[in-house]
Amino acid sequence: LKIWDVEAHLDKLNDACGHVADELLEKFKSDCKVICNTIKAEKSGQAGEYKAFKSLETLRCKNSVLKNVEFVSENHRTELDAIVVTEKAVFIVEVKNTGKDIYIDERGNYCRVSDSLIFDKNIGEKMNEKDYLLREALKDSGIENVNIQNIVVFTNSAMQVENRYPYINTCYLSDMPHIIGGYSGECLYSDDDINAIVNAIETNKCHESYPMPINMQ
Repeated sequence: LKIWDVEAHLDKLNDACGHVADELLEKFKSDCKVICNTIKAEKSGQAGEYKAFKSLETLRCKNSVLKNVEFVSENHRTELDAIVVTEKAVFIVEVKNTGKDIYIDERGNYCRVSDSLIFDKNIGEKMNEKDYLLREALKDSGIENVNIQNIVVFTNSAMQVENRYPYINTCYLSDMPHIIGGYSGECLYSDDDINAIVNAIETNKCHESYPMPINMQ
């Protein structure tokens, strides 16, 4: 039984009763579309993350990978798709699994490219929030001034990305291991430092499930 089978059944009942529920039925269909789109986005996101996690397995540098980490601080709550801790830096990885071309303007506005630009979110603000909450989690364990780099990774190499925002790095999936493994910074963190950073993240992350953007109940 699919949601559109339910819609078709209710349409028949409404027809048989002389269209007594037209307005209510339209609202029901609209709400169903929201649920379907939410589930579709969730499945697409999980598929993209799976590809990214497999790609991270090919890293040749010393590293520790944490997946789907959530942080909460006062009114802020965010999920980091992956955190990669290496000798040189801590990388926040944001995964995008989209078929649309993407344009990111100078202010960090993230837009899908169709016949016109369709605004999605301000990815600059989103990545700043992830950076802030990660730093706060590390600070709670006495770890400060960490070299944090962010990467927005696109799993579909057939689409085009134009990034004019200088504070985030964007790449395709195939480039990610080379960007992280080939990062040109100094070696800042020993094995003990890497373990301390990982333990701090595990200790201070949120253990409750990240809420869906709609109330399924």
